[in-house]
Amino acid sequence: MAYSFENFYQGQGVSGGSGSGGYSDLFIGYRIPASRIGGSVNPATANQIGEVTRKLNTGIKVIEMGPINPAVLESIPKQHFKEINRLSKLTGSEVTVHAPAQIDISGLTKEGLSEQERGIAEKRLWNALQQAAVVNPGAPVTIHSSAGTPGEIYVKKNGTEVLETMPVVDIEGNFKGMIKREEIASPEYIAEEGKPKMMEVRDKLKMLNEKAVKDTIAEFHQNKMIIDNRFGEAIRLGSTIENAIINGKVKEEDLSPVEKQSLMDRKHALTIYNNMELGVRDFFDKLWKSSTPEIKEKLKRTAKTITENMKNVRHVDQRIEFLGETLDQLSAIARMPDIGEKIRLLRPMTEVAKERASETLSNLAVRSATKFGDKSPIVSVENIYPEWAFSRAEQLRGLIEESRKKFVEKTKSKLGDRKARETAEKLIGTTWDVGHINMLKKYGYSDEDIKAEAKKISKFVKHVHLTDNFGYDDTHLGPGMGNVPIKGQLEQLKGYKGRYIVEAGGLAQNFKIPFYQYSLEALGSPLYNYQMQPVWNQAAAAYPSSYTGEYVFPETHAYGFGFSALPTDLGGQARGKGFSQAPME
Repeated sequence: MAYSFENFYQGQGVSGGSGSGGYSDLFIGYRIPASRIGGSVNPATANQIGEVTRKLNTGIKVIEMGPINPAVLESIPKQHFKEINRLSKLTGSEVTVHAPAQIDISGLTKEGLSEQERGIAEKRLWNALQQAAVVNPGAPVTIHSSAGTPGEIYVKKNGTEVLETMPVVDIEGNFKGMIKREEIASPEYIAEEGKPKMMEVRDKLKMLNEKAVKDTIAEFHQNKMIIDNRFGEAIRLGSTIENAIINGKVKEEDLSPVEKQSLMDRKHALTIYNNMELGVRDFFDKLWKSSTPEIKEKLKRTAKTITENMKNVRHVDQRIEFLGETLDQLSAIARMPDIGEKIRLLRPMTEVAKERASETLSNLAVRSATKFGDKSPIVSVENIYPEWAFSRAEQLRGLIEESRKKFVEKTKSKLGDRKARETAEKLIGTTWDVGHINMLKKYGYSDEDIKAEAKKISKFVKHVHLTDNFGYDDTHLGPGMGNVPIKGQLEQLKGYKGRYIVEAGGLAQNFKIPFYQYSLEALGSPLYNYQMQPVWNQAAAAYPSSYTGEYVFPETHAYGFGFSALPTDLGGQARGKGFSQAPME
């Protein structure tokens, strides 16, 4: 190695890392100053003030607090939030807030998506936002995009992205199962192709919607036909007997057994018809709510026919006749081409979740802006696991855009259109978790795909979570300890000036290792405030870590990282042969 003045003390080589230039093997290749790096506290305890205090005692300048579930948040005295704010001011630190992770913004229940549950979630999150406004006014508050609402699962096969499964709900939001991409060996396919045909998820959804419409109408027709055949004569005979009784020509007690049975059959049949009519009306309501404008125009004509017929009813028997006419009109609609796309009794769950979640987020932002003004907390929605809703960049971006759109609609009359849009962009954004998106790898995605996700969401990012894993589970390793392309993602977040919260709970829990020193090393943070060398990852390489939480001093000195790295001859701590015997080339 050629002698240079930049490496004046040239003792032993670096044994603690595989990086070039004496960098430790944790270094991700992307530098972040320590003032922008923070860590999260233990979310399982209500003693958040104690957790924050312990973090502050280590010298960390950015801390993210937040209990994992709403019940824990409710257990924290309100005075604690004021005290955390006071502590952060005294120490010159910053505390951000993570809302309880177990709140689903779409209103997930065991049955599906509930508007009532969504409303409760909104109220709980509003409580978290108010507490956050006390802790750190105007800071991002991370809210999970899902707490279990399933989403579409895509896989990457031979370079092509394929939709494998899709959860679907009915128009009320009730969960109706998962639609899967699969081979179908229908007689038509075998006859034409000689082999089964791959049925894509969206084609299958279209087919199921068409089948649901036609099967329901066919069932109404069949039931009417059965009743007509079984009770038709009894209805007619019973009608004659009923009229005779009404007109006083005969008394019911004077009827023969056959006549009494006919009268009973008529009453029974009319009850069935009434129930069927209610079913048709309910079905009409579902058709209207799930139809395109084209179908709605046809339904309007059907509705007009029903209304006019009901005005002309002179006898209950006429309702039976009119019911058949209604079914005929609905059958004509069902025979229209592409009816499975024009009437969607089943919908992708994420589509309904987007409508409801955007309502939650926009309402929170409106209330926050109204109460706190310029110091309003930022509603920052985090991408979660690939199997859950809004985990992908495009889905999350769509949710943010819809939430902002609703915010503008709700506030432009007061703020004006321009100000409403500016406020929406300021108050509603995303927390990008680089580790969660890496879990796409188990479905065949590459580092380049992961980077592309970060690029798609970059303009919406208000906050960043740093964690590492190997693409299968959310193991919360420290940066540089897994295979997350952290550098590649951060390079896509051009213009981002916020904080980076390291979530390394797995490292702390399993190995009892404090995350901070490793995070500074992995993120190449400068040792001093003037943001120049030396940096932590070089210092760490000088004193290799055994990954037990303690640094091991080398036998001979390494150079250039402060006085402690000098040989003992010069007052340093590098033991061994001494400065005079260190090789100089």
